[in-house]
Amino acid sequence: MFDVWLPELNPLTSPLLREALDDRFFRIWTFMGDGPYALHQEVKDEIESLIAEIVEHNGADLLVELALNDGPLVRGSTMRGPQPFDAQRDGARVAAWRQLELLVQRTRQELATRAVYDPSICNRTYATVPGLFGALDKRFLLPLSPENVDDEFSSDPLVLFGDHALFAHPLLRSNRELIADVMALALDETLDVRIAVDPDAVVPRATRPHCGLFDYWFGIRVDQTTLDDPQIVGRTRHERRVDRHDLETFPLLAIDVIWSVQDDLKVLEITETVPADTHEARGGLIFNRYLHAIRDWRQRRWIHVDGAIKAHQTADYKATRHNPSATKGAVVAYRKLWRIDGHISDEDWGRLLGHHFRENELVIESFGSILDERPEAGLMT
Repeated sequence: MFDVWLPELNPLTSPLLREALDDRFFRIWTFMGDGPYALHQEVKDEIESLIAEIVEHNGADLLVELALNDGPLVRGSTMRGPQPFDAQRDGARVAAWRQLELLVQRTRQELATRAVYDPSICNRTYATVPGLFGALDKRFLLPLSPENVDDEFSSDPLVLFGDHALFAHPLLRSNRELIADVMALALDETLDVRIAVDPDAVVPRATRPHCGLFDYWFGIRVDQTTLDDPQIVGRTRHERRVDRHDLETFPLLAIDVIWSVQDDLKVLEITETVPADTHEARGGLIFNRYLHAIRDWRQRRWIHVDGAIKAHQTADYKATRHNPSATKGAVVAYRKLWRIDGHISDEDWGRLLGHHFRENELVIESFGSILDERPEAGLMT
């Protein structure tokens, strides 16, 4: 196709990339005018410098040709707004702006993908916040207490730490209801609650943004009829019906559920399988969600639950709609996203389970014997 020169963006050195990571509603086209930009002047200055470099390295003709082959830009359906690209009116400047927008999007996605691996003290968040990296446990989760919970709770919760506000891990961030569950349980000092944070996004506590992001989800409750029977163990696989694939928005093949008993403890593992042929791969990886829980069946209560992501190489991942049991290859990265230890109520546990596997209807189907499936419609507030 086209050999395009584009700069490299680093969250440690690029005000533009930091702004894109920290602003929930970032839109690069906001900076296209003359300003004034006040607190954001360094972002505007970097953008203008990068636009000039992109034009210089690629030339106006190549950039305009790229723009004319960019369907969303030509149709006026990008974040620029409803104005279709016009080569004579907009020229190389708007075309370069579009290339920079796409670069920021790709870089953010690459950072989110790399976050499946263990973080380091060199990541922007840990380099910015004193003492944060040392506060992580061996699985790089941050223990939470009531002081970490924002009393100005929004529907996209932040984690407070010292003078800074932290975002949830990028592989967890979109599941806002689950984050809200975890943060709410952190107010109970009898529970050991932990969460993974974004290694590259952080804002000062005094200027943290607040917003409302609303959508629909429902909770589920545990029924204890057979839950505490140590004889009910084993492995079960639940697959999505073939006629449901085109009716559901989330690409999904199956879940594998394993119950086992260790002395007085009943252990649960749930592993998701998404299809290789319809699921978006990120950085050569395909992600499946995983949940692990422990229940004291004699005391009839949950004492542990955690959620994680398992990553597989796309080259080795063969599971498809037509062959859902095919190999997924080795797990090349495992990232724990949240963890809770202590006496967890059945209602809280059920909500955590449902929210962790958001959009996965097989979880509700397969846990029909222990979960109350009555949907409680409502908006997050």
